[in-house]
Amino acid sequence: AQPPEKSLQDIGECIKSNSYFYKLMINSLVISQPPQFMSFLAQALQNQGFFANLCIWDTPIGEGGILELVKLIQSSSTLTSLTLRGNEIGEEGGKALFQMPTTNKTLAELAIWDNKFGDGGLIDVGKVFPTYQFLAKLSLKSNGITAAGANNLAQGLQFNKSLTHLEIEDNNLQGNGVDLISSILEFNKKLVHLSLKRDGIDDEGAEDIGYALERCSLVSLCLSGNNFRRDCVRYIAKGLIGNTSLLTLDLGNNSIDEKGAAVIANALEQNKTLLELSLGCNK
Repeated sequence: AQPPEKSLQDIGECIKSNSYFYKLMINSLVISQPPQFMSFLAQALQNQGFFANLCIWDTPIGEGGILELVKLIQSSSTLTSLTLRGNEIGEEGGKALFQMPTTNKTLAELAIWDNKFGDGGLIDVGKVFPTYQFLAKLSLKSNGITAAGANNLAQGLQFNKSLTHLEIEDNNLQGNGVDLISSILEFNKKLVHLSLKRDGIDDEGAEDIGYALERCSLVSLCLSGNNFRRDCVRYIAKGLIGNTSLLTLDLGNNSIDEKGAAVIANALEQNKTLLELSLGCNK
């Protein structure tokens, strides 16, 4: 239900009076005027010396609300983690969010889920990613990203020096998009965790990942839920043979049969570094 104005004021006063306020989670609110709400929230959090974690889930704040939120984060000297899920931010909201870490000096983790900003929201990422100095973890789940958006991500990641964890899950990268992301792994040695879960990876994409595995510094790779065919498994297995960095690999829920599992097993006889392999929910 829509929170009464007085209730918001009470929450704001409570936040202001608590000098050790650390985390705020907003879940499933219906807000009639998102920009005003976010501006009100920004004022309440403005002088919190310990505030570090903000989560806004399933609360539509739109492009106007996101712009106000970005102002708050740009001026914050304490916020380290931001999670946004189901906020209807649109393309302009996506663009604003990716510009944000260029000025904020504390944000280390950014998760944007179920916001469907699409490739348009990533249009400036290629330019701004190289300027990030502190953002270490970026999670983009279910945002309607295709090969065009992956191209912008790849351009920025090639020269980025801060990201160590990247999750691009439940999007539609397919072959071309995966090729673009995989191509930068040879150049970006800071990235150690990559998740491409449920991204529609086909034979072409699997071949690109296999090639990248022979040249990258990844420690953890998640490829679950991509419904691999047998050729996909062979490409990944070939990459494993030449890989010397990967410790964890998730190939769960990929319709891998006994013959596919045998191909992976043969590769592991030659790979001396992998410690954990997940093959759950296969045939």
